[in-house]
Amino acid sequence: MLQNINLYRINIEDYKLEKMPSREKMIELIIRQALKRYKKKLKVNISDLPKKEIDQIKYYLFVHNFDERQSDWADFFPIDLTRSLSFEVTNLSLLLFIDNGIDIFVVVGGKGFQLVVPYIDHTFGLTVVSKVLKPEEDLVVSVSSRGLTGSRSGMSEQFRNEFKIIDFARFGKVPVKIHLELSHSISNTYFSFLQNKKNERIKIYAGKAFKVKKNLNFRELHQVIIELGFILELEENDYLSTYIEIKNRRHIKNELEPLLLNALFNDLENFSKTTNIGDKRFKFDFCNPEKIIQFYEADYFILKEKVGEKKYQEFDKVENREGIYESVMKRALQVVGNNDFFTFRAYIHGVRVLAYSDGKLAASSGFIYHFTSEFTFEGQPIFLVDTKWYKLNASFVDDLKYECVRSIRNKKLPSHILKLPWDKSIIRTEGEYSLRYSDIDKYLVLDTLTPEGIELCDIMYIEEGITYLIHVKYGFDSSLRELSNQIELSAQRLYEDSRSGKFKYVDKIFEHIKLKWQSKLKYDREEFRSLLSKKKIVYVFAFASQLFHDDLVEENIDKYRSNIARYSLVQCSKNMQNFMFDLNIWQIRRK
Repeated sequence: MLQNINLYRINIEDYKLEKMPSREKMIELIIRQALKRYKKKLKVNISDLPKKEIDQIKYYLFVHNFDERQSDWADFFPIDLTRSLSFEVTNLSLLLFIDNGIDIFVVVGGKGFQLVVPYIDHTFGLTVVSKVLKPEEDLVVSVSSRGLTGSRSGMSEQFRNEFKIIDFARFGKVPVKIHLELSHSISNTYFSFLQNKKNERIKIYAGKAFKVKKNLNFRELHQVIIELGFILELEENDYLSTYIEIKNRRHIKNELEPLLLNALFNDLENFSKTTNIGDKRFKFDFCNPEKIIQFYEADYFILKEKVGEKKYQEFDKVENREGIYESVMKRALQVVGNNDFFTFRAYIHGVRVLAYSDGKLAASSGFIYHFTSEFTFEGQPIFLVDTKWYKLNASFVDDLKYECVRSIRNKKLPSHILKLPWDKSIIRTEGEYSLRYSDIDKYLVLDTLTPEGIELCDIMYIEEGITYLIHVKYGFDSSLRELSNQIELSAQRLYEDSRSGKFKYVDKIFEHIKLKWQSKLKYDREEFRSLLSKKKIVYVFAFASQLFHDDLVEENIDKYRSNIARYSLVQCSKNMQNFMFDLNIWQIRRK
């Protein structure tokens, strides 16, 4: 009998498992906790499970038939069709735990995955791949990845011909699943027992699980376990990604999560009535960790605080996402003050942000999970992105600086377009800066005009043959991730509008401009459409320096220490190619 096997690894560093006196007790705890979640009172003792040992590798088999239930299809058909038929189904859950003395693996069958998902190593398959990669030889069939920057939280790519690993690694992308044809040498060295012909490339899937793309019998599974023991002793290489996810939960809980909480607690002072809010603020991007577009397109946000076990009460309704942080922090100051860190921590963990579109809940998550920012830990940059923590492969830091400077120099905006200076002591906000162009010919100010929750640009500049869509942000820091998001969301929506030929979004922009700038609008609807359909479109990524001296980023890249800012600029430049628009970059000067 052959089976299509997904092989997972148990994260034995999980704080609950670490307390167990033996590896068998770890397995027993996983099963007990799983049954408890399903409200099963079945008593499990590891000694009662079927057990087999081969070559010092121990196998433990757990099988459980959950209660029968009626299939959802039963209510679909007319009763006269189903009167004599049974739609009862049984949920089989199978877990085969495999202990090789170093790691504990698990093969799941039926509904078994849900029983062990809290305890698995979610990057196990990718770890295996990273240890056997031959970047010049391995062929990529497909990759699913998530972005550390830009508007895309995830994407899937399929490749033709011989696309190699060395061609995939890029800034801003973290692979979550990959389908590979392994090199001849690795296939021959570790998986020759699976080859149907000499020198055959073995195909694998890797993500949470490690999976050979063929059905296996038990003897072949056992041999795969043996080979994985050798592979997992090898050193990882850094060809899959420029980033390394930090997975040690104890390290995250005890040392990294406090970095965020301390930054928030220290920022409370800026919301005190006696304190002037200055530039020494906590720098971050704020967005739902999983539903970026839904969050950006939301009509309003409901903020709730925990008032009891699983009970929450609403304390504010915010019309735009920029007001969420200020509302929560002012509420925290009011409820718990700024003198007790532990009380503040408990309160902030109990705040939830609910995003609504058309009166329906579109996205929801804890306030604490919305932050993307950069911190320093033991002298090294650490990144919090959508609830996950990353460090940068040291070998890529210099490459990133080079790419950032090259992008600025090669994509520079013509100097006559953003000619007005931006001194933060005089002009405090992006909106105030944008408004300075409202009375100048060839400019339209669109700041805060957000039909469908998407801002086309802050400033539009029109000249013969070209329309510039300018987005501005103060500071070359983590806030540039938001700027990158705004540009890419705008480009995606404009691209969709142009392809459809219906210009629904463009027409909504026009109506908003008419309401706000009626006396200054020199175009009718068709003329405005032409600005965005018949002229070349160039997006502009514009920022001003936050440093004491107005140093140019391209000449002083080391003075600007935010790697998130560097990522955002480089990745936005690359991603804009997907929408067929050019991107120019400009640093707004102080004088």
